[in-house]
Amino acid sequence: MVRSLTYESIWLGSNHSVPSLFRIATSDSSGHISILSFEDGQEMRIIDKRKNHDFEAWICAFDVWNSNVVYSGGDDSKLFLTDLREDSKKRIGVHDAGVTSLLSDIFHEHWLFSGSYDEKLRLWDTRKTKQPLETHNAEGIFLKLQLKGTFIAN
Repeated sequence: MVRSLTYESIWLGSNHSVPSLFRIATSDSSGHISILSFEDGQEMRIIDKRKNHDFEAWICAFDVWNSNVVYSGGDDSKLFLTDLREDSKKRIGVHDAGVTSLLSDIFHEHWLFSGSYDEKLRLWDTRKTKQPLETHNAEGIFLKLQLKGTFIAN
């Protein structure tokens, strides 16, 4: 069962009104993340599939600064960075419960926000991952993170 889906579009050529290539990242109930590619006039195909989590992978997101990087979080409480050019994953951090939401920051290149069933919003520097830069205790579960102006909304 697919648990999350995110996409990125890449414009190739001079017509910037319609993207020429779409890449879709999905996470699933078996702990995998999959990357699918869809180019103009061609069928969608799986270009990468990896087992990143011990339990269900609940969320995945492309890095907005580097389209070769995908973040994922899951029921195992772990948060991973996967570089699609390499056959490896890097554990960024861990929550006290399943990771349910991710947001790559469009203003700061190496910032990643994560939300969890532990009711904590964490800000990570993806280069230095021993501990989060900040942790905010919320009064509720983070199911979706989105940017509204310069604030993070749940």
